[in-house]
Amino acid sequence: MPALWVIEVVANRLLVPAGKTVREFHQAFLELGEEQQLEIDLGVEAVIDIQGVNHENVPTMNVIGHLQGVVSNEYEGMDQELFVVLAKYDCPPAPLGQQSLPCASDNASGVAVMLEAIRALQETGYQPYRTFLFVAYSGEGWEGGGQVSAEDVGQFLVSKHGFDRFYDLKGVIEVRAVGSGGSDLEVKSFGSLRLAQLFERAAARQGVSVSLVRESMDVGRLFRDGSGLESGEQVPRIIISRAGWETISATREDTPDRIDEKQLEEAGRVFALSLMILGRELDY
Repeated sequence: MPALWVIEVVANRLLVPAGKTVREFHQAFLELGEEQQLEIDLGVEAVIDIQGVNHENVPTMNVIGHLQGVVSNEYEGMDQELFVVLAKYDCPPAPLGQQSLPCASDNASGVAVMLEAIRALQETGYQPYRTFLFVAYSGEGWEGGGQVSAEDVGQFLVSKHGFDRFYDLKGVIEVRAVGSGGSDLEVKSFGSLRLAQLFERAAARQGVSVSLVRESMDVGRLFRDGSGLESGEQVPRIIISRAGWETISATREDTPDRIDEKQLEEAGRVFALSLMILGRELDY
């Protein structure tokens, strides 16, 4: 659902059928008790005509996609629950004078699985009740020395106005190095195991073997100081990968011919099914 800023004059014109002004509604809002809501049906249809401009060759660090949850009378408020899905797209820098590292499994495979999951959701007409934010991010530092960390999801939410205030962050899912490694998918869990167990059940339905790894969680790293999302609450975070992926990560052995098509397909099926369940099941 699009969100637009309008000036007070325009807002007052929209409120004419209600016989109220913005200031009067603001005063009514201040007088509401706890858990109270004020809803007014204006009966107004607004038409927005936006002339977009296509900007090409604009440098960007992160590529972000937004899949909005649909509003449901049965599951009221679920569309404001947000899950962030991450995949790192860049490689560590090669030594001076040497060719770039191939980084096929870590992490071209992770980006591919995330993009294919998005395509599957769109082509099947899937409509989630929860909202997803998909991020292909640069994890090897920014030009100019800026630091980037997958744990600091706040940096991605502030890229779209309102995301850090209007949504309730429920979890972070990262997919990394799923194209080669051990026979098992590995689900590494930071915080609550609920999210990891969802992926474990989805894998079992697909006949894919999974191992769960429980990690301690440093809440201080999840949100940097000053983030609008910082609440002290542990937000579940999981990383989906292949067991033993670190063996060839950031080496010249991580080449495309090392990618196991069967393992990549398994990871994709489990990942897509898990997102479909997560987007619609109230008690996943």
